[in-house]
Amino acid sequence: MKGHLRRIGRTQTFGPGIPSQSVKSWEQFLRNTKPGEDRLGDAKSWEELDAGGSIIAGSPATVRRRLWELIEMAGVGNFLIQFHFGNMKAEHARKSMRLFATEVLPHLRKDSKELFARDYPGLDENLGGGR
Repeated sequence: MKGHLRRIGRTQTFGPGIPSQSVKSWEQFLRNTKPGEDRLGDAKSWEELDAGGSIIAGSPATVRRRLWELIEMAGVGNFLIQFHFGNMKAEHARKSMRLFATEVLPHLRKDSKELFARDYPGLDENLGGGR
């Protein structure tokens, strides 16, 4: 993760010339950040990463709880989840995917359906029966 979103040194995913990065948004980023401030890749401990809320890891119950907090707080219905990073072994990523699919997603799907049905009456009919 070192180097991700850095202002000095290598910037792997952000900066002028990156296809999805306009010059205007890069200038805004520069205006609204402090030179040298820590970024996600500068975390020195798990506690720092966990406090930032960008990474969720743990038992299926922990992941369910943390994701549910985001669903309730932000009213989100879609997540982009990355199960593999760095030099993680493929079998570890597959284990995480399997646990997510069997022990996390079914609970979130059921509970969020109830939440969104309460907050957005008629949503189920608009989606063709709750796909």
